[in-house]
Amino acid sequence: MMFRVFIGLIIIFSGVTRAQIDPLGALQERQNDAIARAKYSVVHIKAYDKRTPGLENIGSGVIVHQQGFIVTNDHVVNGFDTIEVTINRGRKHVIYTASILKSDPKADLSLIKVNGSVLLYPIQLPKNKLLDIGATVFVIGSPFGLDHTVTKGIVSKRRRSVVIGGIVYSEMIQTDANINQGNSGGAVINMNGEIIGIASAIYSETTNSSGIGFAIPIARVKDFYQAEVQQHKKKFLKKLRTKDLTLPFKRILDNQIYLPMVDRSSKQFQMEKQRRSYHLSSALLVKYTTILVLITFAIMVAIILFLRRKTVVLA
Repeated sequence: MMFRVFIGLIIIFSGVTRAQIDPLGALQERQNDAIARAKYSVVHIKAYDKRTPGLENIGSGVIVHQQGFIVTNDHVVNGFDTIEVTINRGRKHVIYTASILKSDPKADLSLIKVNGSVLLYPIQLPKNKLLDIGATVFVIGSPFGLDHTVTKGIVSKRRRSVVIGGIVYSEMIQTDANINQGNSGGAVINMNGEIIGIASAIYSETTNSSGIGFAIPIARVKDFYQAEVQQHKKKFLKKLRTKDLTLPFKRILDNQIYLPMVDRSSKQFQMEKQRRSYHLSSALLVKYTTILVLITFAIMVAIILFLRRKTVVLA
């Protein structure tokens, strides 16, 4: 028992990481953290035509800006007059209608925006542009309508040219992570929870996943939507400057309620982010629990030793 206590003290105070002690557990925790960071930024999309009952399409989308901007594949929403976006807000799902702001069939990308005023959690962009073959990736989407399904794979090839419908898509990311109908427009993320691409197509003779899927690189996706988002942000700020804003917690513009901009570096935002994600770091919990147990044990040992010193042994 005392040997285990000394080992625990050495681990805590020597700076040895959990990855060195339990590499598989540390890897699993890192994967869980990556998925937790990204899953609330992926939405389920349903597109249909009110004039033609039964004509509908399902897919996925990725939130790229907190004011309701979402990127998806053009083939998911093109040709439909109604778009519904289902957003995961913890234990409940909220459905919004959305409109197409920009569309590029040749790039198979569309930028849609939630109608009305919302405050969403955008996906994280990668800090490192390098993408290694064999790197672990996750695909988050709605295959067959099963929203927020996560599959795992690796990067099989970085720059693959694919011909789809007579159109050549160059420099696509190839992955063996399962991509099925409904995953289109979903996020392909790395081990840091950062998006590296938009799931777009599969190579299969049965329309189901065969382990060969393709994603549009995030650099190309960003070039597609960035200018449009910046333009709408400028219009929004211009409206803020031209209206009388006297309410402290909500702002009314053109009969709509706009939430104030959020300081992402503030302590309040970080606490709200952790609360919404329903994800608690098990490493910290284990560390602090271990420290508490060791302190309690040390106090008990000290008391026992003290009492033994006071005991008088008669010959």
